[in-house]
This record gives sequence, structure tokens and C-alpha cells, in this order.
Amino acid sequence: MLDDNILAEARYWSSHAVFSATCKAEVAALLESNAEAELRARFQHHLRFGTGGMRGLVGVGTSRINIYNVRRASCAVGRYLLDKQPTTSNKPSIVISYDTRLHSQQFAIASSEVFAASGIVVHLTREYRPVPLLAYAVRKLNCQAGVCITASHNPPDYNGYKVYWQHGGQVIPPHDTAIMDIYDELVRYEEIKHIPYAEALQAGQVQEHRTDLDEHYLNTLDDLARNSLPDVSAVYTPLHGTGATLVPKALQKLGYHKVHVVAQQSPDGNFPTVAAPNPENPQALQLAVTQAERLGAEIVLGNDPDADRVGMMVKGSDGYQHLSGNDMVCIMLEMRLATLRQENRLPPNSLVVRTVVTTSMIDAIAASYEVDCQVTLPGFKWIGQLIEDYETGALQPYKHYVFGCEDSYGLLFSKALRDKDGVAACCLALQISCQLAATGKTWSQMLDYLHSKYGMHQHKILSYPNASNATDASLLTRLRDEPTLLGELRYVEDYRTGCRYLYEGDNCVAQEPLALPQNDILQLHLADTSIITVRPSGTEPLLKCYIAVKEPPTTTNDSAALVASKQRCAARIAELTARLQALL
Repeated sequence: MLDDNILAEARYWSSHAVFSATCKAEVAALLESNAEAELRARFQHHLRFGTGGMRGLVGVGTSRINIYNVRRASCAVGRYLLDKQPTTSNKPSIVISYDTRLHSQQFAIASSEVFAASGIVVHLTREYRPVPLLAYAVRKLNCQAGVCITASHNPPDYNGYKVYWQHGGQVIPPHDTAIMDIYDELVRYEEIKHIPYAEALQAGQVQEHRTDLDEHYLNTLDDLARNSLPDVSAVYTPLHGTGATLVPKALQKLGYHKVHVVAQQSPDGNFPTVAAPNPENPQALQLAVTQAERLGAEIVLGNDPDADRVGMMVKGSDGYQHLSGNDMVCIMLEMRLATLRQENRLPPNSLVVRTVVTTSMIDAIAASYEVDCQVTLPGFKWIGQLIEDYETGALQPYKHYVFGCEDSYGLLFSKALRDKDGVAACCLALQISCQLAATGKTWSQMLDYLHSKYGMHQHKILSYPNASNATDASLLTRLRDEPTLLGELRYVEDYRTGCRYLYEGDNCVAQEPLALPQNDILQLHLADTSIITVRPSGTEPLLKCYIAVKEPPTTTNDSAALVASKQRCAARIAELTARLQALL
């Protein structure tokens, strides 16, 4: 039996004039056939903001991404902007961009029509562009907010709506929750005003940008030029996404002339050559690897469709090795800091930032260069906000931001924007490849060097499907009730309560407050220095469990010791994985 609220919503969507004839017919057919499961899936709940904004399946219904919910979200953002704007004659402005997905341009135009109707000036990229360009444009154009229509690496039947604030980073509390409160109040879609796009364009309420922003953004990458370094051969794939618009152009501009683009993976919202356009997965890069093998390329690079992250595979003695996100950012940080120090451009008050689920090797690398390392919650929006707080003086004393990263293949080293940048990451990866080639080293050898210098750090992420949220509640509840289920503890950090609990044996002997905002994350620090972090995903119906183990540094160039250390770490990860799975 369907809940009365679900039936009321469905009947509204099947009959009101605000909805298209196609939309009404689709819902009416579901009601007529009494398709309870489908009606419940579409109308039982409303989309909410997570760590990556609003994301879901494209389709009809309150729980789906569609033109009506895009208008609803835009109306909520617009009303909040107008409420926050000081009483002046100047209306707020917003930048809108979108990825290559099938409905993204339609949703971007629909958003523009709503903002224009409220008097907000809209800057729209007339063609699809990477998320980093949007994040940059918010600051460049002095806008109060930004919107990007994207679902990152999700399959083609998904889309999303990411909101950026005036600092150029993704929106965080209290802004996101305030916007969603307004969104929840907008239960009648006919109350959402919008004007035709052509009319808004003619009135100057919408201003289109084609390539002008591209050039400004590309100029922020000049620090990554090849200069006199030897050039290396590379293969790049945009995985059918927006990286195709800027990455090849950026690499050519910076002097990397041996970059080959995978033509079969040009922009296409159907993502026809991959099961999922996610560069975290080696399978998504196989076409690029095949081309690299034919050309003898040193490195393979791939962006997700909105080009805010990069995945890579590097040539080794046994073929091409896929670097984990943790390994990739560690090598990049080491090489970046070494370059800045060598060129006398590393100030004494420099800052590196990572998330709580990113490898602690980042801390060790930063410490070796006498750089402060700080930790944020998962989601790059928190790194962006930390940069902004230091740059505006909200945090003192001032820290000079030089690098931020997360385990999920996101990084940023420029203060020109406040979100992860997969375009710049591709450029940095090529620069590092050239630097390594100049010294006769490979990425794999560099990783071995880091493990020798800072200790073996190994990681595993377990993701469990969890459409009902029952799994994460059960596991988190059990571990909060009995944290020693996974082994002897040093301490527990529970971000939901905002406390660190210190342990001796099975007993909690003290507690102290955590500095970060409250969040549904539980992090267990075991007696052997292993770390297990459990949290619900902010963007997908998944429970994510992060296992991190480490061993002390070994003698440099002692390959046998490195192999043995890696084997011990692998055995420990297998043991902890088995314990977690037993609890589930």
C-alpha cells in the first residue's frame, strides 16, 4: 500500500499544467498500473545535498534529476542569494556551466531562465566546460555563486547539480542547508518563475562565454611549463568528457608536444566505450593503455567527465601500473615541494591540506619539508574553505597554501580557485614525468623511494551497496557501541559526537574535543597504527570503509626489505578486511 503523501505527489505530477504532456502521461501510466515500487522510488523522498551536491538518476519525480527539480534548486539558490545580498542597486550574479551528459545543456539553460527571472545576472559557458573552469570563473567574474550541471563519473543515466559559493569552492554549511530548507519549502512547481532563454539573453540578464574564460584560466597554469626538460610521450583520454576542451590545449601551450588523445573517447554523454567513466578504475583507461603500448608512451592520463579528477597509469618493467589516488598525490606532493624548494619558492609558512581519509604519508612528506599539514573532512569543499579562511584572514596566523589532496584522485595547488582541478593535475603529471625522465627515474621507482623514506603506507577502500541505509547504520552503530571489535585501540575519533576517545586496553580512559565540524564519520586508530574509517558516502548509496596500514621506513634501495614490508601490510589489510566483512 502506498503512502498518501506519495500518491498525492504522483497525482500532482500526473495532472498539473506546469508539467509537460510527456511527464504527466508517464506518471499517469504508473498510477494506472499501480506500479508501487516505481512510484515509491520516484516520489518517496526529495533529493538532498551531500559532499558533492545534488545527484541522482535522470527521470520524472521528486527524487529524480529533471528540469522541474533543476528549476526548483535554482529558485532556492536564487532566493538565498537575494536574501544574502546587501541592499544595493547591484543584483547578485552567478556562473553556470555543464558537462557532456545528455541533459546537461538543457538543465543549464533551465537554470539560467530561473535566475534571470529573479533579476540575477547569469554568466553561462555556452559550451560544456570542466568544473575547474567554473570554479575559477566564479572568482574571476566576482560572482556570488556558481552552478555546474554534472554527475562526475556516474553512469550516463545520472546527472547532478553542484553549487559553488562566492569564494569559488563548493557550498558548505550554513549555506547548503539554508538552500535546501528553501528547496524543501518549494512544493508547488508552478510558483517557480522563469523566462525564455532568448528573452533573458536579449535583456542582458544572461551573458554567454565561449572561449574568453578559457584563456584566462590557462594562464594560471604557466608555472607548469616544460621549459628545458626533456619531453615525454603521453596518452590522454577525456573519457567522453569536458577535459577534451582544455587539457590538450593546456599541455600544448605548456610545451608538452608528445601528447596523443584517444579519439574514440571524445565527448559523448552516452559514454559508449566504458562501463563507467571513472579514472579510478583501470578498466576505464584500457583504450588509452592500448594506444600507449603501441606508441611506447611513458604515461597514460584520464579525467572523469567533469575533469576535476585525474587517474593515471605509468610505464614499468611489467607493463602499465595503475597508481592509486593515495600513491599519486604522494608522488606529486614530494616532487612539487622539491621543485618549489629548489627554486627558492617555498615560503616558511607553507600549508598542505588533506582529508581525514587520505594517506598519512602526506603528513610525513610535508614535515620533511618543514611544511604544516592540516586535515579536513572528506569532500574538497572543506579544503577550499580552509584556503579561503587563510586568504581572507579568518584564520591566523597566515598560511601560504601550496597543495591539497584527497584519496579519490583530486588535488589542487593553485590559489586561483577553490576546488580540485583535474586539468592542472594532468599538467603537473606531465611536468613530473619530464623531471623524472631527466634523472632517469620512473614513477614506480619514485614510489619505492617514498616508501623507503617515509615508511610503507598501504590502503584499501571497501564499498558496500546500501540503498536503504540499513548497512551503514548497523555497522556504525556496532562499532560505536563496541569499537574494540576490530582490535586493540589507541584512540577513536567520532566526528558525529565531535570527540576523541583515548583507550587503554578495552577501556576508554579520557576524551577530548575534535577541531573539525560534526559529521557521520568514525575513525578507529588501532594499537599497531592501522586506521579504519567508516562513513556513508555523501554522493551515492554506499557505505565506505577505509583501511590504512603502515610500517616504518627501510634502508634506501633495499628492494628485499621493501617487498617484505609490502607483504606484511597486505597481510594486515587482508586480516582487517575479513574482520570488517564478518561484522557486515
